[in-house]
Amino acid sequence: MKTFGDLSIKSKLILILLTMTLITFALCSSIFLYNDLKLFRKSLVRNLDILAQTVGANSRAAVYFEDPNAAENILSSLKVDPQIMYAVLYDADGDSFVTYRLDENVKISPPSFPVDQEGQASYNNSLELIRPIMLNDKVIGRIYLKAHLKEYEEVLSNYIFLIGGILFVTVLVSVAIAFKLQSIISNPILSLANTTLQISQEPNYSLRVKHQNQDELGMLFNGFNEMVSQIEKRESALSAANRQLTNEMLERQRSEEALRDSEERLKLALEAITDGVWDWDVTTGEVFFSPGCYSMLGYEPDGFAANIESFRSLLHPEDVELAVGATNAHMEGKTPLYEYESRLITKSGYLLWTLVRGKIVARDKEGNPTRIVGTFRDITERKKNEEALKVSREQIRKLYSHAQNLLEEERKRIAREVHDELGQTLTALKIDLTNVNSDLPPDQRPIKNKIKEMSHLVDRTIETVQRITTELRPQILDIFGINEAIEWQATEFQKRTGIYCEMIIENNLTDLNKDCATSIYRIFQETLTNVARHSEATKIQVHLFNEGNQLVLRVEDNGAGITKNQMADPKSFGLIGIQERALHWGGEAVISGEEGKGTIVHVTIPIYHYE
Repeated sequence: MKTFGDLSIKSKLILILLTMTLITFALCSSIFLYNDLKLFRKSLVRNLDILAQTVGANSRAAVYFEDPNAAENILSSLKVDPQIMYAVLYDADGDSFVTYRLDENVKISPPSFPVDQEGQASYNNSLELIRPIMLNDKVIGRIYLKAHLKEYEEVLSNYIFLIGGILFVTVLVSVAIAFKLQSIISNPILSLANTTLQISQEPNYSLRVKHQNQDELGMLFNGFNEMVSQIEKRESALSAANRQLTNEMLERQRSEEALRDSEERLKLALEAITDGVWDWDVTTGEVFFSPGCYSMLGYEPDGFAANIESFRSLLHPEDVELAVGATNAHMEGKTPLYEYESRLITKSGYLLWTLVRGKIVARDKEGNPTRIVGTFRDITERKKNEEALKVSREQIRKLYSHAQNLLEEERKRIAREVHDELGQTLTALKIDLTNVNSDLPPDQRPIKNKIKEMSHLVDRTIETVQRITTELRPQILDIFGINEAIEWQATEFQKRTGIYCEMIIENNLTDLNKDCATSIYRIFQETLTNVARHSEATKIQVHLFNEGNQLVLRVEDNGAGITKNQMADPKSFGLIGIQERALHWGGEAVISGEEGKGTIVHVTIPIYHYE
């Protein structure tokens, strides 16, 4: 926050004028308000005193003869004055005789006073007064009046509102006058300051301060103009001598730079003899290319213009933005050097993959780059190998996917045949055993027991067949979809292992592609297998939901936690299978763990594969 000393002269003058105006107004208003309110308060006390004397005089007979009815009638006349809140007539002994209340609902106990007490007292919002009632120079009683000060408060509020309005108008008028008056002093000073700043920035010593003042400011301006005139004469003489010295230094600097450039180029050529070497003068745009650059692109030496635009014209159109972006990032100091891979068009039209590297080696006084040197290397063969490896990996992935599809189909076929053939045969055998058992006479108890044992064996065999067919291809996946299949598999896992499974399935994914659903189910199945074998967990949480345009399956356990060595083990076929199944659908499987805190398997698959 700026202090008063940091403000401009214009602001200081305005603040001084406004401060003086406000202080003067505040003092005058305070004196006026205090005096007027004091007079008004005296007037209230005087009026209340007159009223007390009048009522007291009228009440002499009632007090003297102790006639409360007459006294009440006299006090009831106080209703014409709404300021009187409470009144009491006391006898000569100081006892309450008659009481009057403006509001009968308000219960107020008469105050007790010493017999000889009289005067007035003021409180927060009321005024109290007690006066003697005299008869033949003898005190026969007293009257007590209590009045509220609402009228006084209203007058005070009106004064404050009036003073506030006058203050607002005063501030506006003062600001207008201050702006006008300050310009008479501040404008000439600002003109001097601007001229001084302009001379220091350009510098142009022919500038002068124009003024019409004949006061102290005029004397200051004349002295300033004379000083600048003297500086201009000395600057002219100094510039002539400086130009001669500068020319000599520039000539020597060019010689030194030429020698340094030659040494730098020679060093780069020796260090990168197999690469193309270039040297870019950023200020002129000229580029030195080594013979290797030309021969790499199929040109004779100096076969294309030695400038940056000519080099960029050899870039493949799709790589120009990449090259310019990498160069700009390095020139802006965002990278220690710039490096990018791009395609260059050779003289024969062949696309040559190159690795371009460069670094700033010289800057001017302002820190702007003036020279960048670097190399570019032919990496066409490497790019071909990378592309071939990419194609090979894709073919292997497709082959793996095809093998998985064939495996699923074979599992489905075997499950169907086992269920239809073996399952039906066992069911028929169970029925036949039941019929035979029913047909035997009661005295064939040993045979009946044997048939019963055989029937139990058939039941267990049927259960085993059902379990095998379910593991081969769970019918719940084909009938009800991935949601129910995941939930069923988790329930069976919990029954089999005793590991508690918490399920969170947010969306109904019944329209999911069947092959994709099978992959997700197998990923989940393999994850549970790894948990049972390796994690030593007591609880897992399964979360299946949509996130944007992604289907997400997240399985988290509280076990020992998978290690980096386990994840990198080439024999971890289960983990590899999870990742390959996700990749097949354009997704990703991220497996992470922390020792003692469990493992997380996070699988995402794009939604467009649902169709």
